[in-house]
Amino acid sequence: MEIAKNSLKARSFYGIPEIISGRVLLTALFAASVFIISNDNALKIASISVSSLVALLMVALFIAEGLITGTQALKPHPLQKPLYILFAWTVASLLASHIIPSKFMPLEAYSFSWATGINSPSYRGYSFLLRLFLSIFAIGFVVSALNTRSRFLLIVNITIMLYAMVVFYGIAQVFLFIFLDISMGTVLTAPYLRFAGYVGEPQTFGLLLISMLFTSIGALRHRFEGCWFSQNSLKILLIFTVVTLVFTFSISMITGALITTILFLKRFRLRTVFLSVSVTGALVYVFYDFINDALIAKLFSELTSKNNRTLTWEIGYGIISMNPFSGAGIGQSPLMAKTISDGINLSFNSLDFDAYRVAILNSYIEWTAETGVIGLLLLAFAGYRAYGFAKISGSSMKDFTKLAFGGSLIAQLVSANSFGSIFYVGCFNFAIGMYLAGLGLDRDNKI
Repeated sequence: MEIAKNSLKARSFYGIPEIISGRVLLTALFAASVFIISNDNALKIASISVSSLVALLMVALFIAEGLITGTQALKPHPLQKPLYILFAWTVASLLASHIIPSKFMPLEAYSFSWATGINSPSYRGYSFLLRLFLSIFAIGFVVSALNTRSRFLLIVNITIMLYAMVVFYGIAQVFLFIFLDISMGTVLTAPYLRFAGYVGEPQTFGLLLISMLFTSIGALRHRFEGCWFSQNSLKILLIFTVVTLVFTFSISMITGALITTILFLKRFRLRTVFLSVSVTGALVYVFYDFINDALIAKLFSELTSKNNRTLTWEIGYGIISMNPFSGAGIGQSPLMAKTISDGINLSFNSLDFDAYRVAILNSYIEWTAETGVIGLLLLAFAGYRAYGFAKISGSSMKDFTKLAFGGSLIAQLVSANSFGSIFYVGCFNFAIGMYLAGLGLDRDNKI
C-alpha cells in the first residue's frame, strides 16, 4: 500500500479476525473511552475517568503477556525516553513538595470540602502521578498495538465511527432545542445559549469535537481503500461538526480549530475549504446577532478584561514565583489556590475555593506551576522530538497521519491555553499514540 499525493490506498478489511489481537481490542476500547467523558462524576468510577481505567487494563494485559511469554517490552518510539525522563522529574518534584518545608501544603487545604479521598492533600499528588503514568503507558501501548497498516486503519475507521456518533448527538441537540424547543442533554441558557452535548460543559464538549475533526478531514482528503465511509458521508459529518462546534461558543476550541486549519490550509482541497467557509458564513449570517453577542463579545471581553479565568492564571503565576524550578508538585495547584488568591485583590472574584476545585485554566501555566520551569522545558523537548519525527519519517502514511492526528494535536494544544490538565485527557493521549503509530509505519510493512 502506498500513498499518492491525493490518495491513501489500503487493502479492505476482509478477514478482520486476522488483524485483531488483545492489544488491538484494548486500543479500540481506548478509542471509545476518550469520548466517554463528563465534567462531573456521572461518567467516572471513583472519580477515575474511563480512559484511565482502560489504561489500567492495558497495564494488566502487558503484565500478563510478560508472565506468559517471559518478555515485557513496548515498541520503542521517539517520545519514549523524553516521556520517561519527564515522568522521573515529575516524581522528584512531587517528592520535593513533601520533603521541603517551604513547599508544604497550607493548613487550610485540609479543610476544603472537596479535598477528601484521592483529592486530599495526602493523596492528590500521587493520584495525578498515576494519571500521568497511565497516559504515558497508553501512548506506548497504542504504538505497539498498531504495528501494521491494517490495524492502524481499522482503529482510524472505528474512531471516525465513534466520533460521528458524538457529532450527531450534538447536531440533534442543537436542532431539537432551536427549532422544536426540546431539550436533550445539557443546554446552558445563561448568560447566553450554549450547547454542551452529553458532557455537561460546552468547552469540554468542544474539546471532543476538535479532537478528531482533522481525522475526519484527513479521511476525506486522503481517500483510502477499505474506508467505511463514503466521501459524501464525511462531508456531511464535517458540516455537522462545524455547526455543533460553533454552537458550543467555546472560544478556545474554535480558535484551536481555526489556527490548525490555517496551518494545514495548503493540504485541503479547494472544495473542502469552500464548503467549510460557506457553512460558517451561513451560520454567521442567519444567527448574526446571537453569534455577535455570544461569541465576538465574549472573545473581546476575555481578552481585554480580568475575569475568573484570568484569575486562575494569576494564581498559577503566583505558584510559579514561589516554586520556580521544581513547582508545587503535580496535581497540587488547586490546594494552594485560595492562599495565592488572597494576595490578589480582585473585586470580581466569585470563586468558592472551599467548595470547588479551582484548576488553573491554562495547561501550560498549570504544568509549570506544578513541575516548575524544568518540567516545562522537558515538556517542550518532548514536543520538539515529536515535530522532528514528522520531518524525518519516511513512512508512506506520513501525509495522512500528519493531517489526521498531527492536526488534532495542534488544535488541542492551542485550546490548552484556556483549558486545564490537557496532558491527562484521553483524547489528547490517544491522538499522540495514533500520530506516532502512523508515522512509524514503514513502506514495506505489509497489511
